[in-house]
Amino acid sequence: MKSPIIFLIGTGIGKDSRGFESHILDLFDKVKNEVSFEAYLVKGAGSECDNEIRIANLHRKSFAAKLLGALFGKNAHVIQQFTFFLGLIPALYRLRPTTLYLGEPGLFNQLYRWRNFSSMNFRMVFYTGGNTVPLKMGSHDFLQLVTPVMIPLAKTRGIQPEQMKIIPHFVNFDKQSGNYQDVKNALRKKLNIRDDQLILISVGALDSSVKRMDYVIDEVSHLSVPCFLIMLGEFEDETPTIRKLAEKKLGGNFYLNKVSRDDLPDFYKASDIFLLASLSEGFGLVTIEALLYGLPVLVHQHDVSRFVLGDMAFYSDLSKKENLKQLIEHTIPNAHNADSEARKKYVGARYSWDCLKQDYLKMLTDSANKKIRK
Repeated sequence: MKSPIIFLIGTGIGKDSRGFESHILDLFDKVKNEVSFEAYLVKGAGSECDNEIRIANLHRKSFAAKLLGALFGKNAHVIQQFTFFLGLIPALYRLRPTTLYLGEPGLFNQLYRWRNFSSMNFRMVFYTGGNTVPLKMGSHDFLQLVTPVMIPLAKTRGIQPEQMKIIPHFVNFDKQSGNYQDVKNALRKKLNIRDDQLILISVGALDSSVKRMDYVIDEVSHLSVPCFLIMLGEFEDETPTIRKLAEKKLGGNFYLNKVSRDDLPDFYKASDIFLLASLSEGFGLVTIEALLYGLPVLVHQHDVSRFVLGDMAFYSDLSKKENLKQLIEHTIPNAHNADSEARKKYVGARYSWDCLKQDYLKMLTDSANKKIRK
């Protein structure tokens, strides 16, 4: 009997390095050798290896996507997802997947309508890492809630409790260990960071609208202790303005760039404190990664961060001026203490693949074997 086929879909894979892409790539790496189903990585760019499918599309940062978005009154990301959807249809007919796993609402909605129109019988699993819930879901679809915070919204959209699975994101816990001093010394030398400077790091889209890097820069610029700010993430339309603001307020005491996933761990290892100034998150995978390396994590106090980080983070109302500055100053004495090991153990106990593996595999196999009610 032929094994069920599962598509793990990320439209930005190959060009973007956001939480969407990181989660899909990590999940594919973990399940690609499972024998109970056959997994395919379905992505928007990059070379194709075994069980990988590249779908042509207009990337959200391309001139064409922005132009079409302006013409039709849509966000360029919507254009990317729609053009990806059109390219995905032939792959659906060719391989006849039983399950599609994705977290981008525009693409989900398009596939939902296509399934009704075409009478194809694939199931879908939507994960809420992007802090969104689809407008409609079929009775045979699953909603993976990475935190319980989205349950009330899911209920208002008619999603039944038996369709909801609370399974958080995971991290590759087993790869991280050891003393990081050599890494710290090497990065200080590479970026010309003085020995007396505290290294602060913020990871996320380099924007002002969501990750609020402008707020981070302003708060750090008023610290009374010598600091160096590292900002890593996707370049967005606002990034040039963010860079200019950093140059104005921090002089040469900052580093702003996009880095590969393979290089990111060294930046965590070399840093002293992690900052995330976004006022809402679907999960905040980067905060878990920071805890994994023992870093104190400073975040805005909202329901998601409280659920994900528990007592392992430092909280404040980061919508207000000077609150991040004060939180950093409060945290500095605790930047290098025994709590670093407690943070690592917390991640291992709640967010390692070993801890969550069976939940993910059960959700995927249940979806692949679930009968559709016509």
